[in-house]
Amino acid sequence: TLDKLRDLMREFLQNESPEGDDGYEEHKGTSKKKNGKKSLNGSRIDEIILESIGKTIHIAEGSTIPLIVKCFEHRDGKRIRIRNPPLVLFTDKEIIDWVGDSFVKGVKKGSANIYFETQNKKIKSNVVNVIVNEVNKVEIRDIDKILKQGETIELEVKAFDIENKEIENIVYEAHVDEIEMGKINRSCIFTAGGLEGTATIRIRY
Repeated sequence: TLDKLRDLMREFLQNESPEGDDGYEEHKGTSKKKNGKKSLNGSRIDEIILESIGKTIHIAEGSTIPLIVKCFEHRDGKRIRIRNPPLVLFTDKEIIDWVGDSFVKGVKKGSANIYFETQNKKIKSNVVNVIVNEVNKVEIRDIDKILKQGETIELEVKAFDIENKEIENIVYEAHVDEIEMGKINRSCIFTAGGLEGTATIRIRY
């Protein structure tokens, strides 16, 4: 039961971490609370954006990573974000498994084109290429500084294939053992938690 609770907390923290590569600049440094008006939530899906247009995603075989999927309602000339909409994932090759929500697992080496649709098949996202890599090793450079509570840092991580060639633009399944010590996202951007101590980071490949 404790293991299941820890896994749920890890998933929650990973979902709450900065989204993708673009989220780092917004969240870099010590986190601060933002005051302002409550954001609007949409209900009708008019647009689905999967990752970045024209982007290719590399993941390690055996790893599970979250995709960045954003849905919007067009209202009065504005785009209103829709939270957790029901979508269906499509792929042209069976090299990934859809784990649910927006998580996918790389099950076999290869390349596939994926996209999302609404359940009524009226709205379709852009197509993104996913490449599943056979990763031989992962190297993480040690952090030579002490982080403050809420401070964010991008870890230097490199992945290599079986020919010892570095794999560029890969996203990772990363976890923090001590969930109260911090959180980490798929781009290996780590945010320090509220307790003092040493955090243990693991990357699956």
